[in-house]
Amino acid sequence: MVWLLLISELTVTPAYVAHPREVREAGTPLRLVQVFPTRDSFPEDSTVIWIGYTASELVIFARCFQKEPLHAPSRRRDATGLRYGKEDAFTVALAPSGRGGDVYFITVNPQGAYADFSSGGEWDAEVHVETRTHPRGWEVLLRIPFRNLAYARTAWGVDFIRMVYATGAVQLLTPRENVDDFTQIAEMVLDFSRIQRPWMLHLVTIPTLRLESDTLDLSRTRLRAGLTLRARRSQESLFEGTLYPDFSEVDVDIQEFDLSLLPVNYPEKRPFFVEGRAFLDQPRDLVRTRNFYLPEWGAKFYATTPRSSFIAYALRTSFLTDTTALYHVDFFRYTYRPVPALTLGTFGAVSDRGEAYGAADASWTLSRWNLSGNIQFSRQFLTQSNHVKVGLWRSAFTGFRGGGSVELVDSGFLGELNRIQFYFDNVMRGDFWFSHTWTVRERPLWLASLNGSVRGRWVKSTGEALSRQVWFGGFAGPYPWGVGVG
Repeated sequence: MVWLLLISELTVTPAYVAHPREVREAGTPLRLVQVFPTRDSFPEDSTVIWIGYTASELVIFARCFQKEPLHAPSRRRDATGLRYGKEDAFTVALAPSGRGGDVYFITVNPQGAYADFSSGGEWDAEVHVETRTHPRGWEVLLRIPFRNLAYARTAWGVDFIRMVYATGAVQLLTPRENVDDFTQIAEMVLDFSRIQRPWMLHLVTIPTLRLESDTLDLSRTRLRAGLTLRARRSQESLFEGTLYPDFSEVDVDIQEFDLSLLPVNYPEKRPFFVEGRAFLDQPRDLVRTRNFYLPEWGAKFYATTPRSSFIAYALRTSFLTDTTALYHVDFFRYTYRPVPALTLGTFGAVSDRGEAYGAADASWTLSRWNLSGNIQFSRQFLTQSNHVKVGLWRSAFTGFRGGGSVELVDSGFLGELNRIQFYFDNVMRGDFWFSHTWTVRERPLWLASLNGSVRGRWVKSTGEALSRQVWFGGFAGPYPWGVGVG
């Protein structure tokens, strides 16, 4: 049994799916509108969608018409090309806590490879995907179990995004200049009395072995046996405890060459710190987890609701600059969203080396003007030093986009928890940039843009200039190629 799914704030008549594996084209399907490179309510490479739900899953079927040859090189799950728009793809964006809440994404290419992720962190969904190609394009059927979603009994936000790689076309269900603004997407209404979502608790134990070498005497090695315990309640919460974990990187760092002589800030890749990482995100992160060299034990807990999220870590670990001693480190972050366009956050971190940080921040979006911004105030209580960051920017497909930020860091703010994340203290910095893009030709797509940036660094206490940089450049050519000068 599949029920009609009502989608509000749309001028089309909704349709339904008769059976998860058999799509019946009943009623008028939803149609996507092209927003880039030019607005078109009836694009030549059109996309039509049917959507419905059963007692246990959401069912979506999309028919993607396409004249150009299909470009879908990815064959594995969560491939980079899928997540960053480098191939033909169809994306479902769901905000099951309401518009402005955490958004779940499933991106599928014509070969059936898919990527699943969320704005609130990593998402490992149990999604059923079927695709089929034909001379006029391709089709995709998605079945998303409700148990995979942390949802509220309210109107859900929903959007569909279609990428046509050959022409650079972007199609949306709800046209808007800033594709990353999910506070203005459509809403859909479900009858929650018809949905069966069992309470689920997953317990997983993972034995580990790790080989330790003394950094001062490489001939001294130890083999340690460890254990990791994970307890997850659906998508809402997770507890993970680990003893002598294998915290080696799961992927190799790509070597970067930097003429500035500063250490490279390589990204975190260890699963213990990556899963739920988005709950820690701040306008300026105060903890760099790559500084934790070889933890002896660790514990992590996070929980999320439609309006809030909380994550906390506790570790006994050594630091990159002091690998011979172990220290206790605790840090947490809490966020609350009073309205969809505003997020408030607080953060705290302490270590038995004496470091103690606290911070408060706010991030907002003004959809009417495609403006976003944030502000953060942080304090190092041990040294009584402060940090302030303010940012404002405008996003758009074409036309003008740009923004800037100002940051001030007192002397004494730098510590082991944020070293490399902050290269210097007692510094004031300003960064401003702009870009203006024009569509020169539609088929094939030609773009031209003018870009510029201004950057500066000064000693905060004296005002002495440390560096200044002014850059202007341009780009022109057929998408996605072109020639740039600067």
